Amino acid sequence: MLTQISWTTYFQTIALLLLIYYVVILFLFYKKEISQLLVRNTQPGFVIDQSAKDLFPEDNRETFSQSETIEYLLDEVRALVRQAGYSRSPKEEVLFALQKLISSDRFQTIRESPFPDAINDLIADECQTNCSMHLSEEDLQRLWVSKC
Repeated sequence: MLTQISWTTYFQTIALLLLIYYVVILFLFYKKEISQLLVRNTQPGFVIDQSAKDLFPEDNRETFSQSETIEYLLDEVRALVRQAGYSRSPKEEVLFALQKLISSDRFQTIRESPFPDAINDLIADECQTNCSMHLSEEDLQRLWVSKC
């Protein structure tokens, strides 16, 4: 039976199967990106005119910038807490390092935003998970008091 299949047919079949396999994998893992790419290419020249720009205030850039800053702070907090858990740092050292991080000038806008409670929840969860330490509400509030 195998002698009836030529090498050319064999390689063509393998190439076709590999192509199908990779297309399926691409669609499984990059479905959202592919659909966005297809939708963007099928829309006719979408241009925002001046009247539509008035609907989107300039504050959106500040909000986006603030969300990037919050994401950066959360990444820094996660890294700091993981390192503290790895080195088994005492609670006071972890709190002091977190307070220094939060009170830095980079995160001034976050201290004045409505997000400290959500950030406190994340800090408490990370400390519980990575350092096995419980932070009280007083500990978390102390993080936001800047010492000069």
